[in-house]
This record gives sequence, structure tokens and C-alpha cells, in this order.
Amino acid sequence: MKAFEYYSPIYIAERLDTLFTALQYDTLENELTVCERILINQERGSLFDSQNFFTGELDQKDVRRLQVPEELNKKIVAIIKNIESGS
Repeated sequence: MKAFEYYSPIYIAERLDTLFTALQYDTLENELTVCERILINQERGSLFDSQNFFTGELDQKDVRRLQVPEELNKKIVAIIKNIESGS
């Protein structure tokens, strides 16, 4: 994961896609806890804020800066690898 100051529109779009894919997968497989899903959605909200900042809809001071904990990010990466391997 990158620090907020280094977010680019491309990174934001890719990260949103990754998080959404992990949530979709979990809907079928139930690998994440309710709390983990909440944390993922909080990061997604933060990323949407960042997109809105880039389009001029939000001031930087209004952008939430939330990321999932590193342990949860590792779980997300494992889910994406599992999807890509077709398992």
C-alpha cells in the first residue's frame, strides 16, 4: 500500500477494483469477518474521497485517509492471487 500523498488517479482506480473484487469474492466464500469488510469499505470510501478531490468536488482537508491494516491487506492480496490462479 502507498502513503496517501502518493495516490494517483490510476492507483486509486486499481485499488478500488482490488478491494471491490475481494468483497465480491468474499460474498461467495465468506473468508472475511464483518469487521474486515467494514475496514475494506472504509478504505473504499477514502479512495472515493480522493477521486472527488482530483475532480475538484472535495477540498484536501475533507478527504478521509483510511487504509486497511497490513494484516488485512495481506489477506486481500491472497484472495486476489487465489482468484487469479482459478482456485
